[in-house]
Amino acid sequence: MGGAELGGQRLRCDIAHHHAEAFGSSRPDGRRPEYCRCRCDGRRETVAEAKPDGYNILLVNANHTAAEALYKDLKYNLIESFDPIVRFTNSYHVLVVRKDLEAQNLAELIEMAKKDPGGLDYASAGVGSVTFMCTEIFKVAAGIELTHIPYAGGGPAMASLVAGETDFYGAPYSTAKPFIQEGTVRALAMTSPERVSFEPDMPAASETVPGYQFMSWYGLVVPKGTPEDIRGKIRAALAEALADPAVKKPLADLGFEPIDEGPEEFAAFLKNEVDVTKKIVEDAGIQPQ
Repeated sequence: MGGAELGGQRLRCDIAHHHAEAFGSSRPDGRRPEYCRCRCDGRRETVAEAKPDGYNILLVNANHTAAEALYKDLKYNLIESFDPIVRFTNSYHVLVVRKDLEAQNLAELIEMAKKDPGGLDYASAGVGSVTFMCTEIFKVAAGIELTHIPYAGGGPAMASLVAGETDFYGAPYSTAKPFIQEGTVRALAMTSPERVSFEPDMPAASETVPGYQFMSWYGLVVPKGTPEDIRGKIRAALAEALADPAVKKPLADLGFEPIDEGPEEFAAFLKNEVDVTKKIVEDAGIQPQ
């Protein structure tokens, strides 16, 4: 399991704990509340079709916006089937390379790629994953070509880089951190707009490629029609969870930065993310399944 998935798993557990304190430990029918996994799977349909009573919550990230671009026959619509509550955290990715790659910084990597278009390859956790999006956007911003090598998840993608089987990976910081510390991969830049406080010596990618940045994010949505007072109660429970030092510090150690983006702003963000992702998929020549 990749670091980003571990972060999402921890978020689900912490949100569930504080939700239980706010709403009670079980639903009126006696069953436990439903917290859908961050990974895209069929349980999104379960939440979309569930009773809008505050006990069914979907923890969403960029995998969910990507699904809108990649799949033709979804039984729900991320924009129309849910009421957004809040986008509450961002985290950046790290552009990492195999430890013996000649490029010592991002400018040298770009120079290598321009001299031999497609000669360097990049790993991803699969078509449409956040790691795929991270590198596809980087390619366009830097004006380079890299050959895509998709893997079945972030763990295998990182393992390919460590083994020297691939050259480059736009990894979530939480995934890359231990490998950077061990020296099994090398970090070239953070995908942040400026240097971050938790890695002050790591260059921001925008220092070499102006305007380029990429972030992962998490938010909460509920089935369409969930009453406003219940949505407010969920948001308050989440704020309480994120203020808890036992929650806040481990997430900060994984590179998650807290934000508080309300329903209207989050709705606009989701729509923009879907539109941007659809363009990336189209430009990459990927046919929706």
